[in-house]
Amino acid sequence: MALLVLLQGAQAAAAPPQQAIEAQFSRAWQQAEQLAAQRQRQDWVAAVEQQVVEPLLAVWSLPALAEQLLGREQLAALSPAQRSELLAMLGTTVARYVFEVVERLTAGATLTGVQVALGDVDGTLTAGVSPRWWWDTDVVFYLQRRQAGWQIINLQVGPVNYVAAKQRRYRQLFKGGELQPQRWARLLAERQEKNTRYFAGLCRPGDIGARLCPG
Repeated sequence: MALLVLLQGAQAAAAPPQQAIEAQFSRAWQQAEQLAAQRQRQDWVAAVEQQVVEPLLAVWSLPALAEQLLGREQLAALSPAQRSELLAMLGTTVARYVFEVVERLTAGATLTGVQVALGDVDGTLTAGVSPRWWWDTDVVFYLQRRQAGWQIINLQVGPVNYVAAKQRRYRQLFKGGELQPQRWARLLAERQEKNTRYFAGLCRPGDIGARLCPG
């Protein structure tokens, strides 16, 4: 559960916030590596969900991510039900990305360094990763100081920035300031189908109670 205090507890830590976040991220990576080596477990999905995904989502501001994708006015225009549906889908998508990383750790990815840079409001956590399954690259978590403390608001892997890559599609949900119901339904259905298909291929009989397992 190391990530539970990765960002939220940084201000209260004895070490400077940058050092506290760096140390917590390194420990969380080690925990993910341990789970990657336990793929034979019948409850593997449930274990990764509990020990890695849930703590990460606790320090990820999904509303801030949604605002960047849609725009502040467009997000505010959603009904409470639509906003809840969007945040749930984004949370499951982030969870899928985390599982993809943990899966690929079995192919020999290594953490080559962690660097945190914090300003008054914004910051970054840059993790150097040298995987055999990909080119040597950096993973950058964009941070923002919010009411709950330092939280993740965006992610970049190598040259690919998540918000920049997805923003256009999300903003096309609106036309003339009005949400287009068919575009909205199609986008959610596509994302949900992709997430469901991915986790259906991972889950095992021992993953009873895993929130991410279909059915």
